[in-house]
Amino acid sequence: MTPRPGNIRRSRIPPQAAYYYQHSVAGAKNYLNTPCSDADVGATVPAGDGGTWTRVLVSSTSGTGGVDERQNFANWYTFYRTRISLIKSAVSLAFMPLTDSSRVGFITVNPDLTGSANYLPIADFNATQRSNWFSKLFSQVPGGSSPSREGLARVGRHYAGKQDSINSGMSGDPIQFSCQQNFTIMTTDGYWNVAAETAGPVQLDGATLVGQQDGTLDTVIDNTHWTQRPMWDGGPDTSRVSTDKTTQYQSVICVSPYANRTTSQNLQSTSQNLQSTSQNLQSTSQNLQSTLQNLQSTSQLTKSTSQITQSTLQNLQSTLQNLKSTSQLTKNTSQLTKSTLQNLQSTLQNLR
Repeated sequence: MTPRPGNIRRSRIPPQAAYYYQHSVAGAKNYLNTPCSDADVGATVPAGDGGTWTRVLVSSTSGTGGVDERQNFANWYTFYRTRISLIKSAVSLAFMPLTDSSRVGFITVNPDLTGSANYLPIADFNATQRSNWFSKLFSQVPGGSSPSREGLARVGRHYAGKQDSINSGMSGDPIQFSCQQNFTIMTTDGYWNVAAETAGPVQLDGATLVGQQDGTLDTVIDNTHWTQRPMWDGGPDTSRVSTDKTTQYQSVICVSPYANRTTSQNLQSTSQNLQSTSQNLQSTSQNLQSTLQNLQSTSQLTKSTSQITQSTLQNLQSTLQNLKSTSQLTKNTSQLTKSTLQNLQSTLQNLR
């Protein structure tokens, strides 16, 4: 069964209890075509594709298996039934755990910088900034075009401290420390267009366009059309310095008359290897210093061991002298024992 929400489309039907439709034929549907384009007449009716739209009133028993789905329907209708409601719900939940250890601002891709309806300068996400930020988020009303290119260029120039051209009306420099991390999170429901662009996606000078950084769409080599985008960063007329560059071509069947062109560059790898070599040299230097310290420590231990060995030798010599003295005492004791034995024998003879 495919659900079809009934309270989305504008109609002249008077306000009534919440309801939705279920389609009798399962499977994915194109919202632009029948049966999704069928009119809402407020009742169960045949669908344009031969199925049936069944009107369901939301109640305590209307859910699958007769369960109460009123709260579930209310959550969807309030927070997720439209694209702008969905993004407001998702963004607010994602930003809720942030504290004043983060700095957060707000701007739309098509802002009116003469006022403050869709712009909030970056600041510590404390209680005041949180309140202002969430108020700004929930007050947004969608409409108009999507100049996303110029919007991203505006944020990039803002991080560069620019306040002219497309950044006129934006105050302050958001960069406080040279090592701080900066991010831009853009949400949009469609592809970019130029309908509302003023100066376009300009560079830091505020006048020169960023231009096509992914190369030209069509390049002819050996009577073959090759597309360089987005595998090749930069157009063919861009001057560059590179080493050991290897270009490989591969034909891939697709719906367009262009083939894919893939390029592998060893220049970036070389740069990374140089950085890694520098780190390894620093590590080797530290290891050499540690080895030197260990050698010095070993020398001290050797000297200490030599002193202990000399002391032990002296103790052994002293022990040897003590052993010799003990031997003499033992001999004396033996002589005394013999003398005592002779005295005992003499006494025994006297007693007889």
